[in-house]
Amino acid sequence: MCGIAGLVRFEGLRPDERRCGARMAARLRHRGPDEVGCFSDAVASLGHTRLSVIDPQAGHQPMSNEDGTIQVVFNGEIYNYRELAAWLRSRGHRLTTRCDTEVIAHLYEERGDEFVHDLNGMFAIALWDSRRRRLVLVRDRLGVKPLYWAGDRHCVAFGSELKAILAAGIGRRELDEQALKDYLTFGHVPAPGTIYRDIRKIEPGHMVVCTPAHTQVRAYWDIPCDDDADDGRERPAQAWIDEFAALLDDAVAMRLEADVPLGAFLSGGVDSTAIVAAMCRHASGPVLTHTVGFDETPHDERDKARRIAAQLGTDHREILVRPDAVETARRLASHFDEPFADPCAVPAYHLARAARERVTVVLGGDAVIDSTWRKRRLARACRSGCGEARSGWPAACTPRRTGCLVLCEPSARCRTWQPMMRPPTCAACRWRPANCPACSCPATWRHSLPIMIRSPAAVSTSPDANRPSC
Repeated sequence: MCGIAGLVRFEGLRPDERRCGARMAARLRHRGPDEVGCFSDAVASLGHTRLSVIDPQAGHQPMSNEDGTIQVVFNGEIYNYRELAAWLRSRGHRLTTRCDTEVIAHLYEERGDEFVHDLNGMFAIALWDSRRRRLVLVRDRLGVKPLYWAGDRHCVAFGSELKAILAAGIGRRELDEQALKDYLTFGHVPAPGTIYRDIRKIEPGHMVVCTPAHTQVRAYWDIPCDDDADDGRERPAQAWIDEFAALLDDAVAMRLEADVPLGAFLSGGVDSTAIVAAMCRHASGPVLTHTVGFDETPHDERDKARRIAAQLGTDHREILVRPDAVETARRLASHFDEPFADPCAVPAYHLARAARERVTVVLGGDAVIDSTWRKRRLARACRSGCGEARSGWPAACTPRRTGCLVLCEPSARCRTWQPMMRPPTCAACRWRPANCPACSCPATWRHSLPIMIRSPAAVSTSPDANRPSC
């Protein structure tokens, strides 16, 4: 992961704000230990901390177009950047690196705000267009990468974490009482809220465009819920299985491109086993796998993972964790910046810390298949609308708002949503992709959600056999 941050003051930066981007980025150094980059002009100050994955020698950020009028800081990965780069070169653009960041600036030149529709990946993007005096902030469709912002039409600050915005001195450290109520209900603070009244999360599938005249927040993507689409009931179950398997295999394959060591988390469950098996099909050598273990037998998955690793022929490592609870809580609180009640964060933190000793990037498989029955139940709600058949869903929700619930987080306007009906997940936080600070699950939910909506009940897996273990 990387860290992005910045400050834009449309009337002109104050003298003490010229290095604000660098100060904000310094608070995110744990996200990008390899390099720190900064840019500033009369209006904008941008900062970036980099974890080098692709083109370590040339992928410095902030990155610009040919004449430097567009500056980009970016956290994430664009999986189709090679195809985009080839198309941009055919249009006359000069690209000088192999880095996925570079295509963003040039794609914006070609397509304006519509550039985001061409991106296949997980991303948090900040783009400063000095010619048009526009700041564009974009978060990926499923909210894998975090992005916060604060300000008004005179001044805007943004960052990958709350602490970066606080370092800019924008926004008061005033508790949002509604956010506290939401945390006590859901175990986290749903987007677009944060624990601070003046700072907001950019919601998944949304972009924020700031100019001297106005600030616009708009959605650019939502779950495709076409009531006129073929529901697939005449389609054999094996066809659904084959389509999902192909999507999963393709999703894993596209995430294996890296110029640094890459591995996987392996628990021995269905999810992580499916991911590692796909990695083994595409890898040129043994896949590096990692498992966390505990002294408490009911929570120890090392034996299952060891058997799967032997069967798949991975280079396997086990990490026995005896955590210092107080120190772990302190570190996690520092990283999350706001209340977040997921106990899975503790083993995930220790596993990632141990895996970092030999890999830079890991793929995780939490809830790729294991909770498909839940996701399918939620996805169908998007199509069927609200009603008694959708147990646990409030009658006040519209299908469109239900789509947002399925996709990311409970609607801020729908306070009675049941915590048991949780949305799809990423590797670090199991249930809530919009709040994950770092990593992501390889499942391509953008493409697989329509399958879940359309597939017949016979294709779904047994809820009793596939309940999550954490």
